Amino acid sequence: MTGRGARARKLSPTPPPRRIATSRPPFDTHTVQPWVIQRPTAEKTAGIRHRQDSSERMKERARPMNMTHITYFVAAATLGSFSLAAQENDVTYQAVSKSIANLEAELGEELFVRDGRGVSLTPFGSGLLEKAVEVKESFNELKAFAAHEARRRRGSTVIDIGLCIPPFCNDAKLRRGVERFVQTGMERDVHVIQCSWEKGLTLLSADKIDALVTLGAPPKSSGCNVSAIGTVPAGLIMGPNHPLAAREGITLEDVAAYPVLIDQRFDCFFDEMYPFYGPKLPDVRLSVDDSDAFHFQELGLVLTPGVPTLGIFPIGVMRFLPELETKKVPLCVVSIRGAKSSRCRAFEKFLYASMLNLMSHGV
Repeated sequence: MTGRGARARKLSPTPPPRRIATSRPPFDTHTVQPWVIQRPTAEKTAGIRHRQDSSERMKERARPMNMTHITYFVAAATLGSFSLAAQENDVTYQAVSKSIANLEAELGEELFVRDGRGVSLTPFGSGLLEKAVEVKESFNELKAFAAHEARRRRGSTVIDIGLCIPPFCNDAKLRRGVERFVQTGMERDVHVIQCSWEKGLTLLSADKIDALVTLGAPPKSSGCNVSAIGTVPAGLIMGPNHPLAAREGITLEDVAAYPVLIDQRFDCFFDEMYPFYGPKLPDVRLSVDDSDAFHFQELGLVLTPGVPTLGIFPIGVMRFLPELETKKVPLCVVSIRGAKSSRCRAFEKFLYASMLNLMSHGV
């Protein structure tokens, strides 16, 4: 029955597929049809480029002032050159130039006057610089505090050192040089921050740093424990094209022909140097508003501790006075009396041995 039923069942044939009418001709693999590849017209291309350019401009405008802008601005202002600012921050010239241009666009004011000799601050830029330096210092303190607390929580044995120096164009390079010098000798991690004498005392009291290093004896009224490690000679920094730069030996008589900066922000160093050199030199400056004009127009000199072994003067030349005309600068390690940590003691021991080694080599 099953077989007869199957034979008796008549199956209707499958209908042919329906053909959908289209206005497009069938695709010919040997002929490129005009509707397959559509080339943009010149108007469309221009519109696309305009939207891309507008997008880029919006991205630039969307970048608000940040610490990169401030850092590059301070470096360019103090060094008088975008190239030197780039070298100082280990970036390209284009990065510094673009950052300054973005900052000027946001503020709506020009910060620098560009000429063939370098850059100089406009009146608006000069007014901004003082505040920018303060912001940079505060930001560096914030970073140092955060890093210090993180290391403390992890139980790290990092030695935190405060270096009592004023902010200047190469202070970051100086701090990195000190860190490498100590890390190599002690084989321990070291973190160095720049601070004034007053800020250093505050950090010491709050146990934020292990030791404070001063170039020059600190005030006796500080109530701190002061360890005199050794002395370094005072040196004079000048531009590479300065008339005295070509001479290996200079005297106070030579120096007296030029203005000399003894920076009063250099706390302990200033207290040592000014009473000694102030009466001997006719033109002593305690501060300088335009460092570019001071160095290149007035051919000024800067009195500073002479530590050439750290390699922190790549854009200037250091010269020393004769032994009889030189004031030695005491190098001191300061800690809170009765609260000297083992890290501070180890650092003092290393620094003392290093000074003996430098003196034995006549440095």
